Amino acid sequence: MVGGKPVVVTKIDENTVEFKFDSPYGLFLQQLAYGQGHLPIIYPKHYLSQFHEKYNADGIPALLQGNATASDWVSLFNSKVSVSFQPAYWQNLELPTLNPYVLTVPYADSDRVEAVRNPYYWKTDTDGNQLPYIDRVTWAKLDDPQLMLLRMTAGELDFAFRHINNSTYKSVLFDGQESGNYHFVDVKDLPANDATLLLNLNVQDPVKNEIFNNKDFRIALSHAINRQEIIDLVYVGQGAPSQVAPQPEHELYNEEMSTQYTEYDPDLANQMLDEIMPEKDGQGFRLGPDGNRFTINFMVADVFGLSYPDIMQMVQQYAADVGIDIQIRTTDRARLNTMWYANEQDAYIWNCVGGLSEAYTDVRCYIPFQKADIFIASKWSEWYSDPATGEEPPQRVKDAYAAYDAVKAAVTDEDRLAKMKEFLAISADNLFTIGISRPMPKYMLVNNDIKNVVQGIPITGNLWHPAPTLSQWYFDRD
Repeated sequence: MVGGKPVVVTKIDENTVEFKFDSPYGLFLQQLAYGQGHLPIIYPKHYLSQFHEKYNADGIPALLQGNATASDWVSLFNSKVSVSFQPAYWQNLELPTLNPYVLTVPYADSDRVEAVRNPYYWKTDTDGNQLPYIDRVTWAKLDDPQLMLLRMTAGELDFAFRHINNSTYKSVLFDGQESGNYHFVDVKDLPANDATLLLNLNVQDPVKNEIFNNKDFRIALSHAINRQEIIDLVYVGQGAPSQVAPQPEHELYNEEMSTQYTEYDPDLANQMLDEIMPEKDGQGFRLGPDGNRFTINFMVADVFGLSYPDIMQMVQQYAADVGIDIQIRTTDRARLNTMWYANEQDAYIWNCVGGLSEAYTDVRCYIPFQKADIFIASKWSEWYSDPATGEEPPQRVKDAYAAYDAVKAAVTDEDRLAKMKEFLAISADNLFTIGISRPMPKYMLVNNDIKNVVQGIPITGNLWHPAPTLSQWYFDRD
């Protein structure tokens, strides 16, 4: 959708299609080259037509009878193909694909996901050899970082990245390189923040909705957090206090945006909160406008190896010091995902995209945008996609949307850069999120027999590691 109208796609010949937009869309090529550029090619008509009412109205009832999880043709269709890299994406073994690997064991399996080499893959190397080189890839489904650590150091895994690639485990992994037959490879982490507090600005509770949408409340909570202490104790000094912002090496870096409201100043936080919720109960916690203790239920999932439970325990104490009651609710990602889509969460902690190469194309942390991992205001996101749905946002949010529309419409690099700076300034003024730490250095672990692995491989939420280069890896074993 550009300018409120969908793209028109026209077949030119067997190898060419035309994408025609009603108005300029300067980011189109960047979107195609990025992590979700696969979207135009994941709907093979010859296969999916059978699940679409337009093409198979008479056959849909029988298909629904054979699928207990689908209630209508829409849910049936969506069960066969997924636009996002959620578990549903890895379920359908029958879906034709242009990917280098074909799924053979789905995500529903309790132990692993497996894929084999696609014999019809369209890419070759410079000598004409068809890619990928590796015949089979198996992903072990592990949710315990300690088990991941043990299996990696025992040589049972050929590659590992998420959940154990942080300062907590680095010394153990360094010592285990010989026994595990692996080495370290640098990773270029692209996010804008490793640990971000995401208050639900569309929370259903009217009292919390009012308070969360008070920018001064978000500023006060930001000043209550001792970021450097968190970085020193949890991340062993790796990182830097920061809001959600492009990283310093990016052309969009703005020091003011990155550092605003990051100074640890509990006195200022208290002063601001006294203007918003001056009354306290007998335990020193602030009372909301309804006269009840104002409590934020923070959902915390231990994901990415970023020690979110430890961080939130510290944030909980900082908040208590200024009279804000935070209750930590530990959960897993699957449960949190369900809550996001039902708009049931008060708040949660996550990492935020938009730090480097995806700063222009993935702005979920700069405005309420799309519905994938970052849910700061899902009702406004729905409205932005289709004004007939969701909830109309206040003018300040509409202004942010309009500013990003101008970014998308820019047709030159110079104009796009200028428009993006204007957009980020508006986003910073809204302070939609509360960032804690700029990304710390990351690494991945690769078996010594795997070759053609580049240093500094880029990763982020929509650029799935090591997907950009996995098809070019190979084993060199005697």
